[in-house]
Amino acid sequence: ANPAEAVKWFRLAAQQGQLNLGQAYFLGLGVAQDQTEAIRWYRKAAAQGNANAQVNLGVAHYAGQGGVPVNHTQAFAWYLKAAQQGHAMAIGNLGALFNDQPTVPRHRVVAHALFSLSANLDPSPANVANGHRAKLAGSLSPQELAAAQALAQELENSSDFAKTLQAQLDQAAKAKLSKP
Repeated sequence: ANPAEAVKWFRLAAQQGQLNLGQAYFLGLGVAQDQTEAIRWYRKAAAQGNANAQVNLGVAHYAGQGGVPVNHTQAFAWYLKAAQQGHAMAIGNLGALFNDQPTVPRHRVVAHALFSLSANLDPSPANVANGHRAKLAGSLSPQELAAAQALAQELENSSDFAKTLQAQLDQAAKAKLSKP
């Protein structure tokens, strides 16, 4: 028996249990529906690094669920934590924020790159990033589309998703400032 290995599995089970309790309260499965209690359990799992719980908190902040006020900055932060772990839905949700939310600076190239990466990570029909990517592609110039595809590849190969994304945003901001 390996105690260190056992502790690793206990931690994973605890995270999953907290997420599952959050889901049960959110949906009212086996308990009275209580979105505030669901958020409490999601926070516990998210604090331990559970990407699904982080996405659920992002969605709560995005939509104002479970007594959480609408706050796209907080949604962005939670999605980014999950995206760092390669969570396809989190990456697609970041794309949506960059595509059409007034509280996040609009950046269609970054949005397309994120939709593409999300769709590559999860090509299932359930992933709405596929449709968003196709719709957005029609409004991009060939140069913008090429830049988005290059960024998607760079993000996929990056060891630090957040740092690579921030570098792209910084570069875009500098380019925007240097235009007359």
